[in-house]
Amino acid sequence: RFLVFLLFPLVWLLEQFTKLLGGNGSHAPTVSRAEIEAMARIGVSEGSLLERENRVLRNLLQLNRVHVHDVMTPRPVVLAMQEGTTVQEVVEKHATLPYSRLPIYGESTDDVTGYVLRHDILMCLAQDKDSKTLKSLKRDIFVIPESATVALALDEFVQRKEHISLVIDEYGGTAGILTLEDAIETMLGIEITDESDVVADLRKMAEERYARQQQVLNAVTTTNPGLPTEEEPSEEPTGSPAPETPTE
Repeated sequence: RFLVFLLFPLVWLLEQFTKLLGGNGSHAPTVSRAEIEAMARIGVSEGSLLERENRVLRNLLQLNRVHVHDVMTPRPVVLAMQEGTTVQEVVEKHATLPYSRLPIYGESTDDVTGYVLRHDILMCLAQDKDSKTLKSLKRDIFVIPESATVALALDEFVQRKEHISLVIDEYGGTAGILTLEDAIETMLGIEITDESDVVADLRKMAEERYARQQQVLNAVTTTNPGLPTEEEPSEEPTGSPAPETPTE
């Protein structure tokens, strides 16, 4: 219902454009995206459209060109927990639980099995059921490839009535998490934050963390020439990486 109200001005605007061009909406489009954007800019300059309305319109026209990979929360900064963790252990580790949905995994973060609601965790605490595991509270999470468009992701969220999805890479591994909030932020062209958000741009945070890790690795390699580099991988098996912590 929220999306219906949100998209109504765009639908109405497109209908008016069609009428102005002599169309009845039943034939093939006679106006291009570029022409619609140009009309919107004219509307702003003439005062019939607000700049923020023009921005939303431009973003809507670009949704089929923006990919999930560009707007998701990347894996290194996703807060996820092992499904065998108890409610008590979750609270001991994260007393505030700033996120309403928490992804859970089996053996590693490449094995995300679902998610749990913060509400369910708090209800267990209130009912003295803190020994229950996250697996017992698990809800299914739908999967979307990182190459999919934001427009497709938005359709999936609406049809499934879900707020969170697991993003996978071309090999089926966990690439990150996409939320309905991420898709709406892309559509509106703004960052939606609240009082519990510690970091507004998690993609930037992930990139900065990776850059710091590379600096440390390069420094260690320089002082210890015998260590393998990224171009010269070690033949020794390293096993599954420890699950990284941080955010939605």
